[in-house]
Amino acid sequence: MRTEDFHSSTLDFAYPAVAVNALEHVGMVVAGGGPASHVTTYIRLVDNYTPSFVGGVIQSMGVGTHGAPTPRWGDYHSVVANPIDTRTFLGTGMHMRGGANVADTVHLTSWFGRDDYTPTWMTLAVTSSPAGVPIAIDETDRSGDRDGTTPFSRSYTPRQGLTLRAPATWDGPAGRYAFLRWTGSTGTVTTPVMTRPDLSGNVTVAAEYGLTTVLSITSRNAVAVPITVGTMDLAGRQDGATSFTRTYLFSGTYTFTAPAAIGGQLFRRWVLERIPQPIGQTTLTMRPITTSDSLVAEYCEYSVGSSTLYGTGCLGSTAREPLHTAGAPQIGRTSSFLVTRLPGAVPAVLAVGFSNTTWNGSPLPLSLGGFGGNPACAILAEPVVTLPLVVTSQGVGMFNHTWLNEPSSVGARVYSQVIAADPQLPYPLPLTLSNGVALTIGGNTNNGATCP
Repeated sequence: MRTEDFHSSTLDFAYPAVAVNALEHVGMVVAGGGPASHVTTYIRLVDNYTPSFVGGVIQSMGVGTHGAPTPRWGDYHSVVANPIDTRTFLGTGMHMRGGANVADTVHLTSWFGRDDYTPTWMTLAVTSSPAGVPIAIDETDRSGDRDGTTPFSRSYTPRQGLTLRAPATWDGPAGRYAFLRWTGSTGTVTTPVMTRPDLSGNVTVAAEYGLTTVLSITSRNAVAVPITVGTMDLAGRQDGATSFTRTYLFSGTYTFTAPAAIGGQLFRRWVLERIPQPIGQTTLTMRPITTSDSLVAEYCEYSVGSSTLYGTGCLGSTAREPLHTAGAPQIGRTSSFLVTRLPGAVPAVLAVGFSNTTWNGSPLPLSLGGFGGNPACAILAEPVVTLPLVVTSQGVGMFNHTWLNEPSSVGARVYSQVIAADPQLPYPLPLTLSNGVALTIGGNTNNGATCP
């Protein structure tokens, strides 16, 4: 066993600690201070390069700015062989920084050894999509850096444990973004806080974000309308009563359902960003249009239109009765008048009027027998207006009509019938007539006015 003196002409030493590593080298941690320097912690090696404590160089862990606060200062000096690489040492110490009070004590840790045993440092590369996100890290790296704005990198000792914190939301280049997940060489984490112990080598992590949209859901002509929402939003909210907002990822698809009636008003349609959706469709599946969309559930009074067949037509030269049908009319919309079973591409008109009981003082039905036609054929609707039909060679004709968007016409009755020439009939007036159609005009109104 050998003993040596360790001394200096400019420093006083105290609280020494020594340890032996796997190579039987000696590492020392010691407190030192003097007239020209504040007390701090120093490290020293005795190995193949410097085989004695006599002479050589001591290295400070850091420079203190004040003296010790009490005579008891110096409790935290120790040294051991580093368990990560037992050829090196791990030492602890302390100094005073910024004042002479106990609160100004700075505890120090140093991994030290010869350059021969310099480890492979752990390099952390942090990125995000999109770039520019501020990321917080709980540990300072070897250069004294910690937090950063993506993309950036940090260098740490091997086996370093870290916690990274990404903001849950972030205002980026195209609007507000929401955190989605961490990805990279350490795996996937779906929370903004990611903790990883024992990191080594080259580590890559990426914070992925998605652009969001704020959807404002309101109602027109009705208040406090309960809306069923198909997807929970980013804040954990789902169903709501108008008016309310929900925040979603811009890339998603979302479903909203309004009640068919509320407060005596019937549902009319959804309006998304001032774009009217199909009338009567209470459930809307939509994709965001902008990062701040509006969705309106529109309500109005509603009268159902109807189309009812009445009477019978008369046989034509093909021994078939023309069949006339029509779609239920609604103000502001288009419906079709259709006829089939005509004897080929013959001239034909659509007769439309407001009565099926009288025409110019004559009662209806009115037989064509008195006019030289087939007595079995009868006029069933007053022909106030006659509209020409284009008939195909298969005996099919159609006429499309767009009804005026006039609320006062809702509930009005209209009657129609098709009158066609049939040259093969053995009558002076060779006509064949269809059945009649009784129409009731329907539509949405708002207190007797057109829906907005």
